[in-house]
Amino acid sequence: MIKSITSSGKYMQVHGGAAPSPYFNVNSSAMSVGSTRYDTNRHIFQVYDGMNWVDIPPAYPVISLNSEAEELLDWAKEQRNRQRELEKLAKEKPAIQSALDIVDKAKAQLEVTIILSKETV
Repeated sequence: MIKSITSSGKYMQVHGGAAPSPYFNVNSSAMSVGSTRYDTNRHIFQVYDGMNWVDIPPAYPVISLNSEAEELLDWAKEQRNRQRELEKLAKEKPAIQSALDIVDKAKAQLEVTIILSKETV
């Protein structure tokens, strides 16, 4: 039985699960309404309703990422694979390595330009 699962981040979703029963009672002769027990033969929890032992169906929470997180991870994976492919090609083809060096230098210059433009505003 799952007591609780919570999501503290904005990218995790939790659905399902169940709140715990009030308490456990292994002594069937001292049962009262709300007492719970575990049926070891059937592997299921039960709760006493005052007259009968009632099965508590198992609760299986579903934990997943939200669509934005999945989209971001897919994008990151695609970028990583593209980068790996470029690195592989650059090792095989000097012209590609040269082009990548030019791109890296341009990115560095862009970063400096952005920083300087923010300082002059």
